[in-house]
Amino acid sequence: MPGGEGIVFSIFGAPAMISDDAIMYWDARSGETRRLLMGGIQAWPLGDSTLAYIQVDGRLATRGFDTATQQLDDTAVATQISVYRRFLAVSPNGDLAAIQGSSRSAESELVWLDRSGAETSVGAPTGRYRSPRFNDDGTRLAVVKAASRVCGDVWQMWLDGVSAQLWSQSGVWCSVDWTPDGDEVLATGSSGRLIALSADDSAAPQREVLSDGSGQLGGVSLDGSVVFEAGPIGAGKLRVTDLAGATPAVLLDTEADQGAPALSPDGRRLAYEADHSGQGEIYVTSFPSADDEVLVSGSGGRSPRWSADGRELFYISDGFLVAARIAESEEFAVASRDRLFAWPNPGGDVFDSYDVHPDGRFLFVRPVDQDYFIEVTFVADWVREIEPAFMR
Repeated sequence: MPGGEGIVFSIFGAPAMISDDAIMYWDARSGETRRLLMGGIQAWPLGDSTLAYIQVDGRLATRGFDTATQQLDDTAVATQISVYRRFLAVSPNGDLAAIQGSSRSAESELVWLDRSGAETSVGAPTGRYRSPRFNDDGTRLAVVKAASRVCGDVWQMWLDGVSAQLWSQSGVWCSVDWTPDGDEVLATGSSGRLIALSADDSAAPQREVLSDGSGQLGGVSLDGSVVFEAGPIGAGKLRVTDLAGATPAVLLDTEADQGAPALSPDGRRLAYEADHSGQGEIYVTSFPSADDEVLVSGSGGRSPRWSADGRELFYISDGFLVAARIAESEEFAVASRDRLFAWPNPGGDVFDSYDVHPDGRFLFVRPVDQDYFIEVTFVADWVREIEPAFMR
């Protein structure tokens, strides 16, 4: 900030959870750090009493800022200038350059892979897919088809002929999962809402379970407990609610960043990522008691998924899909680990990109090959858009 009274900085959420982005302030006088705003990034000062930043929807906005109380105004002044969430530069005279998009958000396809890595097409149209989830018998697939970036609409697909049905067209959903009876699909969005959609009638009204605070879904137990990840990147925690929307409770109260939850088919174990060792590893804990933590991976791991019988736990490590065989014993233990095949999108994001079918095959989201491009936008004297607001 001007005068050196403090530093404004950003904490970036996971790619799918833009609402986890946060604007922070470090006070040079007290040495204390506080959060100014959730759902905003790339803040910088405009004069002594205003902060500019990027909103969740990608638009530039400003808010008044009082350095004495370290408080932002309740109301934002938004512009019509949209930029990509992380790439922005502003000159001292008010000119702005921003990256608005690239081929990294291009279309993808759904493909089958068997345990040897042999590949066949699902036969579905290409699209920006994420968060594929099978129902219990594997006849239907719930998936997010993104309109932009990583969040989008929720679709239901029937795998015998790959017919599809649009469930929710709001364009804000990032993660989906089925209830055990297959009657509903849960969806969480970039706003933090958790809703339930009827699996039988696309015209049925959606039911809100939580109004905010939810993140990547990790499964629904037979008694209706819903596991999800929530919290800003670097401080994520696993939480549990129910289908009636009970106040979420923290499941594992540890210092580690936690994420990517996956509930076992019988609902007795929960796999997840945590960074106890300084890198992401796969752990398993009992559910719902969460009274133990068993390390599964040991050399890095992401995106755990269970086999239909619960005897194997799959995860991605060092560019390969790994199968951890669960020991036949009273206590949870790993009997063996086997590399199956190279992940079909080397160098790309593994976040929420596959699921395991009941017949043992794997369904992966694989980007369609396209030439790389970057779109850069230049805006001269962008502050003119908000000057009327300062004059009021």
